Amino acid sequence: MKKKTLFSGLCIAVGLALASVVGCVNEEPCECIQSFGNPNMTSADIERLVDVGFKQCFDHNEPNALSDDSRCLPTVVGTDARNGKSLTVGYFCSDVCPDYGHINVSYTGVSEAECCSVGGIPAKDPGWGGYMGCFPPEIPVSTNGCP
Repeated sequence: MKKKTLFSGLCIAVGLALASVVGCVNEEPCECIQSFGNPNMTSADIERLVDVGFKQCFDHNEPNALSDDSRCLPTVVGTDARNGKSLTVGYFCSDVCPDYGHINVSYTGVSEAECCSVGGIPAKDPGWGGYMGCFPPEIPVSTNGCP
């Protein structure tokens, strides 16, 4: 009986250690993604938000789960240090939903006409071609680019 208790305690300790390394375990997705933002986000911070934060904080394995995770979006996570624009993490789906839904980050409230002048890239909806938002230059997007 003592061995079983010791083994259970070890499993719990390993699980807690793994949770602290992986991060965001059992957190709400928006609480989790907020931990990847800051008031002066550099290019490296934005890349980490997308490459690490999106994967850790949102369930990308099942479209319905991703759609459910995104109920707290959009949420502002920080400010791009290069241009002072707020960065918003949002969920976008326009055609076959939720199958083609995705999480993205864009400059808050930046119009298509203004996007290039703030250093962003105007993103186009892959399904319908309309303006989806102004993405930081670190984000690969479907676009015609800036003139």
